[in-house]
Amino acid sequence: MNIENLLNPRTLAWTGGALLVAGIAFLVSIGIRDGWITPTMQVGAATLICVALGVAGFWLKERRSQGAAAMSMVATGIAGMFATITVASQVYDFLDPLGLALLAAGAVGLIGTAVALRWNSEPLAGLALLGALASPILVGVAGDEQTVYFLLIAYCATAAVCGLRSWPVLAAGAVAVATPTAIASLESSSASTLMAVALAFWAVTVLGNFFPGFRSAEQLPPETEWLPYVTLAAVSSLIAGGVAIQLADHSTQGAAAPEAYGWMIGFSVLHLAGALATRMAAVKPRRLEEFLWALGSSGLTIGLAMAFSDSALTVAWATKAIAMAVLLRNSDRVELKLATGLLVALCAAHVLLVDAPPDDLTLSAWDYTSGALVSTVVSVLAVIAAASAWAIFSKDEIRVLAGFTALASFVYLLGILFNGLALVDTLCATAIVTVLVTRGSGGVPGLAASGAVLAIAIVQTLGYQAPLDVALTTGVVDLEAAVAALLAIAFTATCAALLYEQREVRLASAGLACLTLLYLGSVLIVATFQPSASELNALGTETSFGIRQQGQAWLSGFWALAALGGVVYGVRRRNAAVRYAALSLLSVAVVKILLFDLTSLDATYRTISFVAVGAMLLLAAFAYQNIRAQVKSGEDVPPAGAN
Repeated sequence: MNIENLLNPRTLAWTGGALLVAGIAFLVSIGIRDGWITPTMQVGAATLICVALGVAGFWLKERRSQGAAAMSMVATGIAGMFATITVASQVYDFLDPLGLALLAAGAVGLIGTAVALRWNSEPLAGLALLGALASPILVGVAGDEQTVYFLLIAYCATAAVCGLRSWPVLAAGAVAVATPTAIASLESSSASTLMAVALAFWAVTVLGNFFPGFRSAEQLPPETEWLPYVTLAAVSSLIAGGVAIQLADHSTQGAAAPEAYGWMIGFSVLHLAGALATRMAAVKPRRLEEFLWALGSSGLTIGLAMAFSDSALTVAWATKAIAMAVLLRNSDRVELKLATGLLVALCAAHVLLVDAPPDDLTLSAWDYTSGALVSTVVSVLAVIAAASAWAIFSKDEIRVLAGFTALASFVYLLGILFNGLALVDTLCATAIVTVLVTRGSGGVPGLAASGAVLAIAIVQTLGYQAPLDVALTTGVVDLEAAVAALLAIAFTATCAALLYEQREVRLASAGLACLTLLYLGSVLIVATFQPSASELNALGTETSFGIRQQGQAWLSGFWALAALGGVVYGVRRRNAAVRYAALSLLSVAVVKILLFDLTSLDATYRTISFVAVGAMLLLAAFAYQNIRAQVKSGEDVPPAGAN
C-alpha cells in the first residue's frame, strides 16, 4: 500500500482537527486546574476559538480552495461550539438549558448544515445535525417534554437534507440519536401527545429516506443501498414498541390496555396502507412496498396478540393470514408466500399449545363443556380456513405444503371430535376423499396425503381397537369395534387400489387390503377360541387354557393356508409380488410354530400346528414344481420396484 494514498491531505486535515480539539481541551483543563482561567474566560475563549476556526475554514474553502484543511477547521469549530454550549449550560449554568442553550445548539447546527450543503459534505452535515440532535442530552434536558419539539424540528431538517442529497448513513445516524431521546422525553406525556409525536417522527423518517432523493435504489452505491430499509425498520420497531410499552405502563391493564394494542394495530395498519399506496402509485423500488408489508404484518400480528387471547387470537391471526393470501395472490415472491405460511404456522402452534393441546385428544367430545368445545372447534376450523386460503392462492411446492397443513389440521379436528371406532371411520372416509381428489394429478403429494391419513387410522386401530399384543393372544376387548375398524381400513385400501392409476400404488394398496383382511381373520380366530366368563373366574387368566391353544393352532394353520393361496395365485398369474408376499407369510408361520407353538402349546395342539404348516409347505412346493417353466421363463410380473 502506498503511504501517500494512506496519508492523503484529507486524512491529515481531519486528524489534525481532532488533535487540535483535544489539545484545546487539555489546555482548558490545565487552566482550570491551576486557576488562571476563570469560568467566564474559559467559555469566552472557547467560543472565540471555535468561531475563528469556522470562519477561517470557510474563507479558505471559498477563496483559496483548500478543501480538506478547510473542512477540518469548520468541523472542529462546530464540534467545539457544541462542547462549549454543553459546558456553559451543564457545568457553569451560564445558559438556561431549555432556553438559550437549545437555541444556541440549534443555531450551530443550522449554520453547519448550510455550510455542509454548500460543500456537499456528508461528514460535515453529520457533525452539525447529529450534534444538534444530541444537544438535549448534552445540555441535560433529554427527559423534558419541551425538548421533543426541538428534536422534531432538528430531525425534520436532518430528514430534508438526507432526502435532498441521498445520504443514507446520516439518516441512519439521525435515527440512532433522535428516536430513543424522543421516546425518553415523552415518558410522562399524555397518550395523544405521545402518539402524535411518534407518528410525526415516523412520517419524517419515511419521507427523508425515500423521497425525493431515494426514488430508486440505483442512485445509491451497493454498499449503502440497504441502509434506508434498515433505518425504516429500526424507526418503526423503536416507535411501535417504545410507544406501546409506555402506554401499557401508564395503564393498570398492562399490554391488554386498549390504547396499547390499539396503537400497535393502528400503527401496523398505517404501514400496510403505505404499502398499498406505493403499489398503486408504482413507487420504485418495489422493496419499499415489501418492507412496509413486512413491518405492518409483523406489527399487526403482535397487536392482535395483545388484544385477544385463546381462540379469539387464533381466529384473528387466521383472518389476517387469509387476507394476506388474497392480497398476495398475484405476487411471485416466494418469501411473501412463506410469510403467510409463517402466520398459519403461528395459528397452528397456538392451537397446539393453548386452545387444544395434544393431551385433549384423550378426551371425547362429551368431556368438554359446550362453550369449550365450540371454542376449540372454531380455533381448529380457523387454522383449516387459513391453510386452505394459503393453498388456493399459492403455487407449486408452497401449495403442497399448505395443503398438507390444511389436511393435518382437519385430521386433528377429527381427533378432537371423535374417539374409538368413529375416529377410525372418519379417518378412512377422509383418506378416500383425498384419493378421489388427488388421483388425477398423479403426483407424490396427493399419494402421501392419503397415505398419511390412512396410516393414522391404522395406528389408531392397532393402538386401541385391535392391539397386536392382545389381538393375537388373549383376544380383543371389543370384537365388533375391532372388526369394523379393520374392515374400514381394508375398504379404504381397496378403493385406493381401484382408483389410483400407478401400478406400484395399486399393488401396495392391494397388499395392504389383503394384509388387513388377514389380520382380521386372525383376530376372529383368536377371539373365537377364548375361555368363557365362568372359566376365567374359576381359573384366572392363564394362557394355557385348552381352548386358547386350539385358537393358536388354528391361527398357524390359517396363516399357512393363506400363504398357500397366495403362492398358487402368484404362480398362476405370473405375479412375482404376490408370490414373494405369500412366501414371506409362510416364513412367518414357520417362525411362529418354532418359537411359540413349540414352547407354549400342549403336544396335541403343537402336533396340529406342525402338521398343518408342513402340509401347506409341501403343497406350495408342489405348485412351484408343476409350473416351474413358467416361473423361469421370465414372463411373470416382477414385484413393484424390482429391476
